[in-house]
Order: sequence, then C-alpha cells, then structure tokens
Amino acid sequence: MQKKRGVSMLELFYDLIFVFAISQMSEVLLTAFEGENLHMAALVKYGIVVLVFWSVWTYQTVFINRFFKASLTNYIFILINMFIVMILSQSINIDFQETFTPFVVCTSMLYTCVLLQYCLTLFYSNSVLERQFIISIILVLSICILSSIVALILPVEIRIVFYGISIFTVSFLPLAFRKSIESVPVDFEHLAERYSLFVILFFGESIIAVAKTININSIHMISIVYFLIIIALFSIYSLIYTKGIEKKKETGGLVLIHTHYFLILSIGFVSLLLEENIHHQIKTMSFSILLTMGVSLFLAALLANWICYGVKKIKMSDIFIIVTLLVVFLMNNLLVANLTVCLGINMILLWFIFATIYRRLVIANI
Repeated sequence: MQKKRGVSMLELFYDLIFVFAISQMSEVLLTAFEGENLHMAALVKYGIVVLVFWSVWTYQTVFINRFFKASLTNYIFILINMFIVMILSQSINIDFQETFTPFVVCTSMLYTCVLLQYCLTLFYSNSVLERQFIISIILVLSICILSSIVALILPVEIRIVFYGISIFTVSFLPLAFRKSIESVPVDFEHLAERYSLFVILFFGESIIAVAKTININSIHMISIVYFLIIIALFSIYSLIYTKGIEKKKETGGLVLIHTHYFLILSIGFVSLLLEENIHHQIKTMSFSILLTMGVSLFLAALLANWICYGVKKIKMSDIFIIVTLLVVFLMNNLLVANLTVCLGINMILLWFIFATIYRRLVIANI
C-alpha cells in the first residue's frame, strides 16, 4: 500500500510569497470600479495577471507532485523561484506598459527554472512514458519563453496582446497533450490538497476584504451578510473537496488543475465586487450581472470537479436545483433595490445550494 504523501514545509513556505501577490492582484481589480462606470480593461488585466500567477504556481507545484526529490538542486530552484515571484509581484501595475519589461522577464525566468528542472529529470529518467510527457511539457514551456522574449521587442500597440496569447498558450496548451499527461499520473490526493491550500489563500484575501467594510465604531448588518456570503462559498468548496472528490484516482489531474484557475479568479472577483459596492452603496445592472456570473463560474468549476472525480455521481435533479437557484440569484440582484436585503437573499440562496450538495453527498449516505 502506497504511503500517503503530505504537503511539505517547503511547499507551504513557497506558498507564502503568493499571499503578497494576491494582495497586489486585488489592487488591479479595484481600479475596475473607479468612477461611475465599470472599466472592462481592468477586468481583463486582472484575469491575465491571475492567469500568470496561477500558471507559475501550477507548473512548479505539478513538477513537485510528480518528480520532486529532496536534493540541494531542487531546493535552490524553489528558493530562486520565490525571489523572482517577489519581484514579479512588485511589477503588478494597472499601467501594464510601465512595468511590462520586468513583468515579462520575471515570468520568462520562472518558466525557464521549471523547464530546467524538467530537463534534469529527463536526463535521469529511464521511463519511455515519462520521457514523452516531459518532452511535451518542455515544448510548451519553450514556446511560451520564446514568444515572451519576442513580445519584448514588438511595438507597444501589440506586445501586450502577443504576451497574453503566450500566457494563454502555456496555461492551456497542455490539454492538447492529454494522452501523454494522463500516462504519467499525478499523486492526486497530494495535488488536490495543494490546490485546496492555494484556494484558501484567496479566501483569506476575501476575509481581509470583509474586514475593510467594518467600521470599528458601528458594525453594520451588510458586513455580517458579506462575511456569511464568503463563508457560504468556502463551505461549498470545502464540502465538495472533502466529501465529493475521490482522491485515490489515477489521473493526470487536468480538470482539477485548470478549473482551479476559474475558481480563484471568481473568488477574488466576487469578494472585490462586493467590497466595492458595499463601500459606495452602488447597485447597478452591471453589478447584478457580474456578481451572478462570478458565483456561477465558481459553482461551474466545482461541479466540473465533482462530475470528473466524484465519489458519488451528480444527478440531473441536483444540477437543475442549482441552476434554478442561480436564476433566482440573478433576478434578486436585478429586482431588489436595497443592497443589504439583496445581499441577504443572495446569502440565503448560496446556503440553499450548499444544502442541496450536502443532501447528495452526506445525507444520502446515512
């Protein structure tokens, strides 16, 4: 029987630098709500920045999951990565052109570090399947690094778009190598735990956002409701992670890996959207639609994991109930004018969704 592999202290230490990065990313998103209009450009930039940090963290984490050995070389690579991530975090700026060069150089260096780790592993590997898998990852990383370098010398008008395409490529091109990736399974239990800990970092930033809405002299009901909304989202995630996913599966983990980008994107988006609207007491059509989209994206990513890795098969009746509650969620945001009442109903609907999932995963087993 294979011994259960726990998350190491080094991995937890590596995650710490991303706490700072998450706070920096939130500043980019906040600029989307400046003034009376919603700035879509800032939302796109936030999505790209989150994609960059998610992909950097993912490539290093998946390498550790499959091939990491306690050697001085691997420790040095991780510590170098941590320092580069610190510089990368400082390069986050709403005026992307201003810090474009250091941002691109840092991401290229991070992908190069992971590429070198794979090259070393390839040199010592005797497994044909492992070698095929490693070569496919080296190919993807090489394409990204080269295209990022090209972006540095392109005209200002197109270089950000070109760089964005390279980041999208390095993030999602591995899906094209699904067969070779699935042939070298991950330690799924360890990988699921790593992603759950990464998600907790984003929920931690959400709690900080709740704290910013609290006036020390008078605690308003809206802050309590906001807190309960975040707790509901966290409870739904925890329920599916602990009770809904079969962690002994032999898999490449591609669905788990890629859906977590949308999970962390939606958590950050929903929490910042709520914080800004509570501060300014604004409730517009765009707020209603975007909040519903954020929550829907969060739930869709979780349900995808349940469907692919579920201990129990999800039923169509459960999906119907969840979709119906989301429709009510949208209508509530569109029709109820009072922000506190609206968020209160949203909170209740999210707990109904939790109850639906709880009934299927827990009560049905009793």
